[in-house]
Amino acid sequence: MLQSNLKLFALLMTLVTFLVIGISKHSAVQSTAHSLEVAQQTRATLIAQVDLIITRSELNDRQGLSQFLNELESLNGLAGWTLTDENNQVLGQRRPFENNNQSQQYLYFHRDLERQKLMSLQLVFDQPKVATGWSLWDFFVAGLAVIAMTLCLFLIFKWVLNLENYANYLLTDNKSFNRSQFKNYANPVSRIINQLILQNSLLEKDKQELTDQIRKTSYVDDVTELGNHQFFKAEFQVRLHNHEEEESGLFVLLSFVERDDDDELVIDDDRLRQITHVIKQYASEIPSALVARLHANDFALLLPNRTRSETDKICKTVIEQLEKIVFDKTSIREHFVDIGISAYKQGFDYYKIMAEADMALRNAQLQGGNNWFMFGETLPESKVRGHMKWRSFLQRILDRRQIQLYGQQVNYFTKESKSHHEVLVRIEDGKDILTAESFLPMASNCGLSTAFDRQVVDGVIKHCLYQEGPKDPPIYSINLFITSLLDEPFVSWFVEKFSSYPELSKRIEVEITESNINQYTEALTRVMNRFADIGIQCCVEHFGSPEQNLAYLDALPISRVKVDRRIIFGIHENREQQLLLKTMLINLKSKGIKVIAEGVEQAEDAEFITQAGLDGAQGFYYSKPQRLKTIEKFLKAV
Repeated sequence: MLQSNLKLFALLMTLVTFLVIGISKHSAVQSTAHSLEVAQQTRATLIAQVDLIITRSELNDRQGLSQFLNELESLNGLAGWTLTDENNQVLGQRRPFENNNQSQQYLYFHRDLERQKLMSLQLVFDQPKVATGWSLWDFFVAGLAVIAMTLCLFLIFKWVLNLENYANYLLTDNKSFNRSQFKNYANPVSRIINQLILQNSLLEKDKQELTDQIRKTSYVDDVTELGNHQFFKAEFQVRLHNHEEEESGLFVLLSFVERDDDDELVIDDDRLRQITHVIKQYASEIPSALVARLHANDFALLLPNRTRSETDKICKTVIEQLEKIVFDKTSIREHFVDIGISAYKQGFDYYKIMAEADMALRNAQLQGGNNWFMFGETLPESKVRGHMKWRSFLQRILDRRQIQLYGQQVNYFTKESKSHHEVLVRIEDGKDILTAESFLPMASNCGLSTAFDRQVVDGVIKHCLYQEGPKDPPIYSINLFITSLLDEPFVSWFVEKFSSYPELSKRIEVEITESNINQYTEALTRVMNRFADIGIQCCVEHFGSPEQNLAYLDALPISRVKVDRRIIFGIHENREQQLLLKTMLINLKSKGIKVIAEGVEQAEDAEFITQAGLDGAQGFYYSKPQRLKTIEKFLKAV
């Protein structure tokens, strides 16, 4: 069938070719006729103007002849002219450009009144080129064009003939199908290609929607869109077992009264959303704070770096805001919430903290009214700094260039992958070494984020330039503040800096958190494209947050993602986390994006990740961060 279609196509192309040539010829003839008509009108007008000049000119003397010649010269539209006397002597002339399409007109007149001296004036006019109709040559050229086009089409699409046969074979779904019967079946090529394209597009869309749905089903509460109990447990356990950060603070458990004294329902879905808004607004002012809905009317609020002395202030503020916005006109205004508080720090057991908070909640309920109670110890007061102290401390670190750079290796599961390190930032605080998670949020609050990023980038460049040893140098991932990425002077400085080192640019990767990408997609698209233009790759860290949308994966030049540790921690025994990771892998692999697991600390998790199909992993199970001392050795040598 495809062969007959090609023949029909060739016939149609022949007809179209002749039709096009015919139309073009007809248009050319019409255009020429119009041009000739215009040319004749122009010629008649010029001759009339020359007659007028001859009538009013005095040609007996030299002055009159000169004036006559000047007037002829001033006429527009004449290709040329020649004036001769009775002896054929040329008195004046303007030679025309040689052109095959020219016509001439002779004018004869007497020079004197006695009409004895006869003069002649030769006028030359340009004529438009005359187009003719079809000629034998036109038919010959059109025939050659059709033959050449048909031959080219046959050579180009010859493989389609075999594709038709093979497609027939695939669509029969019959093992006993006789291949010699291919020609007896209808052509399915167009149909199957259209089906495949449609199915592929639907499959891609379904995969992305499925990934989002599984993420939200596993970790997001339907009503409030907060993280659910599973999400909070995963996040809290990661913080308690995080070797890179010594976090401590307060775990606040809020339990709301569902019914009033008349057993009327007070806490419905709308009120739950109002409660969520108030708690989220309060938590937004505290770096790294976390809000989740644990059960029906129970909410969790995690407040890092908060002390026992701040407990009363925290609870009073939250209760006042809830009373004002949510419960002001309700029947349970005098008693709508009970609050239990437990202190936590790195290394504490998750279930022990939850049990202490629950015990504190029971004590708060016994006190009556909107009340709170607390168990446990918190961060020592001596470790707490105010805003001004933090700013002075961090500014001093910058002025003395005392930022320390560490590198943690990314372990790839394939041998062909290059060595890869994530750059981590540390500073000294007396005898303590502060990790990035403990001081960088304060640097951002103090307006020093860009200054920190400049020193980090400068340090990484110097380390790479003066590094000795490996013939195949490693890739370095740098985490940049979102404020720096949105700052045009910083981005221009960054691009200019690495443009000076084209080979070094290929060894740099910028890591951006998924939440920032979703919030600033449009602005980051321009920035990441500028990075890509000079060879710098981009990576998404903390990938897999349940509240984020994956649509940005198709819009941004992303080479790698790092799956959030809350999904990785304990994945070997959690079926929901395993299903979520597998759906992510299907989606990401189809887009050619490499997938890295971050925060791997258990052997069981590492074993599962190795078999799950990820490209690599990173965490304390594989290696601890090591100090990048190359630049320090160089400076000492200098």
